[in-house]
Amino acid sequence: MGDYTLLDVRLRSSLPAVPGPSVNVTAQNVLGIDHREFVGSPALGRMVVARLTYELPSP
Repeated sequence: MGDYTLLDVRLRSSLPAVPGPSVNVTAQNVLGIDHREFVGSPALGRMVVARLTYELPSP
């Protein structure tokens, strides 16, 4: 494997109907081009992670 290009995207959105919660989505290697970070390591592809968080109101 030779040269490669990586594109990472991160999105965050608050839910307007309810105060406190938010949704975070992170996509790494959006282009999906398999590559190796180090010689002998497994090939890495696309990874998408979604997270729902809730922030408690301050007293």
